Amino acid sequence: PVRPASEGFSASCPDSWADGVVARLALAALVGTAGRAEALERARRELPTRSRSELLGELLVADDSRAGELAEWARHLELPVHGWNSVVRIELDNQAQLAPGEVARVELLARAGEIAQRQASAGGERWYLARATGVVLLVRMSRSDPGPRAGRADLERVRGVLAELAARLPGARLRAGLGSAHQGLAGLRASALEARAAVRALGRSSREGPRALAFDAVGVRRMLLEWYASETAQEAVRVELGPLERLGPARAEVAIRTLRTYLDEQGSVVRTAAALHLHRNAVAYRLQKIFDLLQLDPQDSDQRLALQLACRARLLW
Repeated sequence: PVRPASEGFSASCPDSWADGVVARLALAALVGTAGRAEALERARRELPTRSRSELLGELLVADDSRAGELAEWARHLELPVHGWNSVVRIELDNQAQLAPGEVARVELLARAGEIAQRQASAGGERWYLARATGVVLLVRMSRSDPGPRAGRADLERVRGVLAELAARLPGARLRAGLGSAHQGLAGLRASALEARAAVRALGRSSREGPRALAFDAVGVRRMLLEWYASETAQEAVRVELGPLERLGPARAEVAIRTLRTYLDEQGSVVRTAAALHLHRNAVAYRLQKIFDLLQLDPQDSDQRLALQLACRARLLW
């Protein structure tokens, strides 16, 4: 009998066969044929997935002169690139520690991509893996506008993907950005840029667990995210809020939220206390401590604006 083995195929015949040598030569040829047929079938199954991944990777970086050629290739591979496209960007900040060596890192990212794509598609919705260097990119394509509510569902799905990756890749420090849905090839690239901006806005991942952030489609949040994606803005926020960050994660979070609420309430201690469900004396005491640490004048309008931007950007996630 010829049986699949862990590496290729195996075959055996009884020693009682009259011409055992001929039988074994024939079986060896049969095993080789079966192995080649199985390899061809596996390649046939995997080719569309690999081709789609490579095409999507090219679409994200190719110039406009190749758009027509790539769009035709996408049509043959049944990729609805002219519909509505959303991109998720997942980064492993400590991949060099998890997989020392270039080859090991490539294998790690390939495995992470397979896990992410499988988890994202678990609910029945089709997500594609795009080939990229150093990151994992997932693309969801819809033939019609998924609507504003899709962003919330997608963000929850991304968080589920990160949770699965964290479970399957112990020690991985993960962060992800979700781009909005945009139409066509230009929309695909726009969503990828938004996903990248969202990841950069998160900053370097910490040991507190994976984080995900969506690039909001409308409003001040989007403008803040675009601003905070720059290294200059991130450095400005670090400088502005540095004394509060040094209080430690929990105390810094309380202080920054208190300060943001106070600034959003236009400097009203009464309204700040009501919003935080605290006594106004407690809020006044907390704010005094905060401004003492920051060594800033709360009456200076420029300083107040800088602080308000810093607080809102810092609390985006």
